[in-house]
Amino acid sequence: MKWLYLYISWIVALIATFGSIYLSEVENVTPCPLCWYQRVCMFPLIFILGIAVYKHFYRITIYILPQVIIGWLIALYQSVETYFPHILPLHLCRAGGLCYEEGANFLNIFPLSLLSLLAFTLLLVFSFLNLKNDP
Repeated sequence: MKWLYLYISWIVALIATFGSIYLSEVENVTPCPLCWYQRVCMFPLIFILGIAVYKHFYRITIYILPQVIIGWLIALYQSVETYFPHILPLHLCRAGGLCYEEGANFLNIFPLSLLSLLAFTLLLVFSFLNLKNDP
């Protein structure tokens, strides 16, 4: 069962990474500073988790967990900034990126900040499930 959590985590990282690249390179959505910080946390995971899946190294979770938590916190901040801007003192998402604009949705349905939060939440859940099943 542990291989399933690791494999799904790798698939989530792949989808998030290629979705982010698609939006910035094909759809010309300029990433804001928060998007760039999330990319720094997400992009290496496709290689780290891919190698872990290939080598059956299930204990990788303890090493990627800080990276996933930092990415999740940034995604949470961006989501709060998007939906409750009056709460936060700094507005980093509005600084130079198009992800904050109304039309910056994936498939015109899903806001980018929520997709990022969903991806990091899934990685966090599967990381904890993998840790729970660690002998």
